[in-house]
Amino acid sequence: APTYQLNQLMEESPRDRIAIARTANDLAAHLESKLLELQTAADRDSLTRPYTPTQIRERFGAAARHAITPDGRRFRNADWDGVTQHYLGAAAYYYVWGAVDPDGRDANVRPTLGLIGGFLPFPKGYNSPKGADPERLLELFRQLQAGAKHP
Repeated sequence: APTYQLNQLMEESPRDRIAIARTANDLAAHLESKLLELQTAADRDSLTRPYTPTQIRERFGAAARHAITPDGRRFRNADWDGVTQHYLGAAAYYYVWGAVDPDGRDANVRPTLGLIGGFLPFPKGYNSPKGADPERLLELFRQLQAGAKHP
C-alpha cells in the first residue's frame, strides 16, 4: 500500500528524498482517484436519496455530540486536528441544514460555531492557534451539544 511505503521511506535513515517525493506523489494520485470515486458515488446517492431536514439536523447533532465524551468532561480527540475535524463536521451539517431548511435550522447555534471557528485558525507567523483555550473550546462544544438537542 502506498501509505505503508511512504511511512517506511520516511523512517529510513538516511532518507531517500527522491523516493519519498515519488511515493508521496503516487499516494496523492491514489487518494485523489479514491476521493473522486467516493464523491461520484455520494453525488449519485444524493440525487436518488437526498437527506431530509430531520436527517441533517440529526447528523449535525451527532457531529456535535461526538466531539466530547458522553460525560462532557473532555474531548474525544484532545488535539487540534481532532477538535477541528469535529468542528468542520458540525459546521458542514449546520450550513447544509440552512440550505435545505432555512426556517427550521436553529439560528442560535451559529454564534457558537463562529466562536469555535475563531479559536482554530493559525494566524500569520504562528505554527499553532494563537490564544486557543482548551477549557473555553470544551465549554463551546458543550453549548453546541446542548443546542443540537433542541431542534
